[in-house]
Amino acid sequence: MALHDYTCPYDGIVLLDQYRPAAVGGRLAPPCCPSCARLMEWIPRARFDLRSDASGGSFAKFETLDGQNRPVVVDSLHRLRQIERASEQQARDGEGQHVTFRAWANDRSNRDVNTHGDSPLQGPTPEAAHRFGLQQGTTRHATEPDRPFGPRVNASNTSALPMSGTD
Repeated sequence: MALHDYTCPYDGIVLLDQYRPAAVGGRLAPPCCPSCARLMEWIPRARFDLRSDASGGSFAKFETLDGQNRPVVVDSLHRLRQIERASEQQARDGEGQHVTFRAWANDRSNRDVNTHGDSPLQGPTPEAAHRFGLQQGTTRHATEPDRPFGPRVNASNTSALPMSGTD
């Protein structure tokens, strides 16, 4: 038994994880829509693991969209890199969006590197630094209070740890 997903083109209802025998397949035995009783359409499964296919090969052929939302077939790593380079150039020219295949772009050596744009570990913008009272070159210490203490609170009772010498 295999799990298949179906959608009704008339009502927009989606049925997920419907069991169908492997001998019959998902396309040949679609269920009826619970709302309008018409036959539903099969939703093909997306392929997310690009590094291998069912036959044990090193690259699985798949279909996708390029940077200008045109369908393309990727059958090799060379073709995948061509699509990435072409989409990068088109994005620079303002003709499309940059496409990166993360399964082939990231490995253990660069998982902390952002694929698109600046690193998320960058510092605050000057507007944010001004808004939150941060100044360049200064650091806040945990022992220095940012604001004055509230009513009946002072430095001796702000910590849950016992003060040394008092028991």
